[in-house]
Amino acid sequence: MNNHQIRAFVAGFVTVLVFVALFLLAPDKTPLLISGLVCCIIGVAVFFGSVVYLASSTKKDYLLKTAFPFVTKGYAVAAILFSLAICSLEQFGVWTMDFKWFLLVQLVFAVLLILRLLMLSSGKEIVEAAGEKVAANYSNWKMLLADVENILAKTAPESRKDVSAVRDAVQYADPMSNPALQPLEQEIRNSIGKLACLVAEKKQEEIAALCVQIQDQIKDRAKRLKALK
Repeated sequence: MNNHQIRAFVAGFVTVLVFVALFLLAPDKTPLLISGLVCCIIGVAVFFGSVVYLASSTKKDYLLKTAFPFVTKGYAVAAILFSLAICSLEQFGVWTMDFKWFLLVQLVFAVLLILRLLMLSSGKEIVEAAGEKVAANYSNWKMLLADVENILAKTAPESRKDVSAVRDAVQYADPMSNPALQPLEQEIRNSIGKLACLVAEKKQEEIAALCVQIQDQIKDRAKRLKALK
């Protein structure tokens, strides 16, 4: 269990203790109050359980697991607030509800949660495929950055400023991509390959001109990527 999981577990445990304390302070331990306590504990367990589940994620399944806390949060809020409202009304003698009807409403909340979780599970393959695609695009651009770093390490002092500018342009560019940008990104890769040859030959003027060209290509990519989002 990592630190994030431990924190989520502790937060959930403390929240349960608060609800137990409120229950113990209540003057009348009615079936409705007991049912409300149980539903509150279930709501806390479901939400913080999903947070613990998210904290166990890896790069491959992070996108999918991120959705679980958002799904369980709605159920937890509805179950807890409904329980607190009905139980408070009963304890203050304002109005009461038969605990069977109370449980029926809570059952509706649970059914809605289950349906949303099933919908989430049905889209698992789509989410995972999207995650793999994002990871691939990210990796491709990071490999391009590694190539430029390697070129920079071999660059003569008089050309390091120009190549460093290219390295910075690649480093701070959006690593995500779009199929429509593949031709332009291939041009950038070709230009960087040509840059490696010029650096090896120490052709300072040609290096400077090509570095400007690559930076313009990266700027053009950024504009097109922004337009496609």
